[in-house]
Amino acid sequence: MTKRMLRATPLAAIAAATALLIAGCSSGAAAPQASSSGPQNPVTLKMVWWGNDLRAQATTNALKAFKAKYPYITVETSTLPFTGYFDKLSTQIAANDAPDVQQLQGVNMVQYATQGALLDIKDVSTKDLDPGTTKSGKVGDSQVGVPTGLSTLAVVADPTLFEAAGVKMPDDKTWTWADYDKIAAQITAASKNGVKGARSSGWDITEMATWAAQQGHQLFTKDGKLGATESDFAGLFTLAKNMMDDKGSPSASESSEQLTLAPEQSGIATARYAMQLDGTSNFPAEAKASKNPLKLLRLPSKSGQPGDAKMMYVASQYWGASARTQHPVEAQLLIDYLTNSTEAGKILGVTRGVPANSQVRDAVTPSLDPNDKAVADFMGSVSHEVVDSQLAPAGAATFTASFQRYTSEVLFGRMSATQAAKALMDEVNSAL
Repeated sequence: MTKRMLRATPLAAIAAATALLIAGCSSGAAAPQASSSGPQNPVTLKMVWWGNDLRAQATTNALKAFKAKYPYITVETSTLPFTGYFDKLSTQIAANDAPDVQQLQGVNMVQYATQGALLDIKDVSTKDLDPGTTKSGKVGDSQVGVPTGLSTLAVVADPTLFEAAGVKMPDDKTWTWADYDKIAAQITAASKNGVKGARSSGWDITEMATWAAQQGHQLFTKDGKLGATESDFAGLFTLAKNMMDDKGSPSASESSEQLTLAPEQSGIATARYAMQLDGTSNFPAEAKASKNPLKLLRLPSKSGQPGDAKMMYVASQYWGASARTQHPVEAQLLIDYLTNSTEAGKILGVTRGVPANSQVRDAVTPSLDPNDKAVADFMGSVSHEVVDSQLAPAGAATFTASFQRYTSEVLFGRMSATQAAKALMDEVNSAL
């Protein structure tokens, strides 16, 4: 994959980079053939997704608009917390009872596609979608998913907590992970009421992929192998442990508990942490919940040289459909509407990331609120710095859970960073 620029609009100064951990290509298919007028047989679609309250309200409103356009289609939704989401969806798929339309993540999408559980949504138009992330939704010859939007991993910072601690905001073009650790410890030491400098590291697959890229490696190689080294994994585990020992990040138990919280309940949103690694798609909910203004920063780098952060654009999520749906036309019609409709785009905003459809981005731009615009502006500001990401093979579907488990082992002191790295690699290689 090569880096390239989208059309130069306020939202579209964004490099079309591959979504982290999947691969495929854009079909440019016509929209599904269905009518919004005339007599139609009633159809009920089941749809499942996860997300925060802002996403919930926006999705509800978008589905109401879809119903007004296609009154014969009823959409029954199930909203689940992210924790356990794919466990339940996998159970439904195994029982041949999967929802018609599904919100998916990369590695799980690949896993389900290789099991034959996802519909080839070839009738969903991809001609105006970001080519890189759309390519990510193609497995083999089938377009099994289309991106809901574009996101990237960033540092969400609370300047008010920095100021209260007497710590200067960093230059995010030149700061290093050592700086990140030091700044977090300084904030904790100078703060009151239990404020910590940063949320713990070592929990996010994109974080690990970026860390490996900064060491000159790929988390997964083009031929579906593990590309990160034992030293790569041990290095990130060591950073997480050092930050906890320096008091820059919270205890092992609190760090584990953070994984179950919605964005608006997280440490950065509740003024408990001054910094937090998170996807930009979560920023609007965090900023709305926070009593303090929040700011997006580039990730630290190994070298401290501008442009060396190796940040990656990812598809925030994907829309997919069950291969067993009894209503493939209507399921694709719903996905096409949520992905390509200007009407839906204005309602959804950036609750699932900056829209992947260039036409929708243009339409959404004038109506963005300040928090949404902050995401769009940040995505544009790093567009020339992002790097390519690689396919995660189907066997990597359990990578994140394994990665988080070994981070926890290190933080609780039950394993050394090197022991955890070796065990994780053995487990991942076995799965692959």
